Amino acid sequence: MILGLGVGAFLWNPLAGAIGRRPTYLIAWVLFLAFTFWNAFSPTLESFFAARFFAGFAGSVTQCLPVASIIEMYRPQWRGTAIGLWSLFLTLGPPTAPIIGSAVTLSHKWQYVYYVDLIFAGVALIMLIFLCPETMYIPPSQEALREAMGSQHGEYSSGIAKPNSNIEDDQEKSDPLYVATDDSSSARPPISGRIGMLYNPLKEPKRFIIAALLPLRLMGYVTMSLPALYGAIVFGWGVGFTILIPQSVARPPYLFSGMILACCYIPFLVGSLLGKILGGVGSDWTMAFMARRSGGVRQPEHRIWNLFPGVILSFIGLMVYGFGFGHYMAWWVPVVFGVGIYYIGVVSLTGAIQAYLSDTAPAVGIASVQVYNFFKTVWSFGIPFWIAELVGLESWAMGDGSMMVTGNVAEAVIVLVFGLLLCVGLILFGKKLRTAQKLGM
Repeated sequence: MILGLGVGAFLWNPLAGAIGRRPTYLIAWVLFLAFTFWNAFSPTLESFFAARFFAGFAGSVTQCLPVASIIEMYRPQWRGTAIGLWSLFLTLGPPTAPIIGSAVTLSHKWQYVYYVDLIFAGVALIMLIFLCPETMYIPPSQEALREAMGSQHGEYSSGIAKPNSNIEDDQEKSDPLYVATDDSSSARPPISGRIGMLYNPLKEPKRFIIAALLPLRLMGYVTMSLPALYGAIVFGWGVGFTILIPQSVARPPYLFSGMILACCYIPFLVGSLLGKILGGVGSDWTMAFMARRSGGVRQPEHRIWNLFPGVILSFIGLMVYGFGFGHYMAWWVPVVFGVGIYYIGVVSLTGAIQAYLSDTAPAVGIASVQVYNFFKTVWSFGIPFWIAELVGLESWAMGDGSMMVTGNVAEAVIVLVFGLLLCVGLILFGKKLRTAQKLGM
């Protein structure tokens, strides 16, 4: 399923750029319901694995497309909070599912997990139908703007009006279709563009393919690929916790089982909530504070300052987790404090990184976040195959916790060193690199 989450966005994102956001949400979610139904009634293991992949493929619409909607609805100073909230719900998925799944499977067959999933997905579809508007605004052409407004309203580029003294800031704040395309503010001109389909991908397949491959091109930009790679590594090790925790606390000296074991995921939830405040609201506050110090000029790199707390907290969380389990301390040391502190760092980091990526090139914000999503899903897909060996889980179960300590310390050092180098490098050279590579220019 994780692999499907990474691949599917290569279809849904360009499709949303062609036919609009709302139709894409609805098409993908109807397919997700169908594939989840297939999961629940799979007759063989092979059929089940295939259904899981396609369910992930359809569900991947939630991984990147909401960023496009957020960019189209929120001003830059509120964008970090909105993206942080969306990122929070994505991060809550892995720790919440075991709690619900354990409660269901205690008294029912495993298929009932997917029956519950069908109920949630059905409710989400109803909400999409009645509460999800189309947000993709297609501005009028440059010629139409000039004819409708005249030269006194300013010069226009790429169909987007540049504000001047004749367009008040209040209009920007109240306009639900406001879109910012660079470091300065932009506002939709007071003439009609349109909302909805931009082009038919069946009639313009070349244009669609170019849009689908855009994330691969963006991977060549340093200010895109390095933050996305770092965020993916940190997120992936968080996924590793969801695999190691049940295998660790189910063995001596803890011997947890059933709902007691499932409750070990509560620190994931609490850490995620606190991380959302730090990475979302904190990112916007940092952006506003740095902009005031820069004379009102906003730069994407202003958000990087908010990564420092997340880097440090992730380092501390990994160290506490490793030493806690490695030295067989009380369960609450590695589970409550280790995991909880790490997830504060994870959510704050990933939210701030995605906000930075969307600010770096707002015109292709959805594709920039897809770069992060691709790295994240590929890394998370591989984690289960080797994470237990890295931390020496079997040796730990036999009474030797040295590998548990060494493995987590190695992860912690990578998170700290890579994170600090990334932050310092982007703060000092981020704008120069963007300018040199003509990203968002």
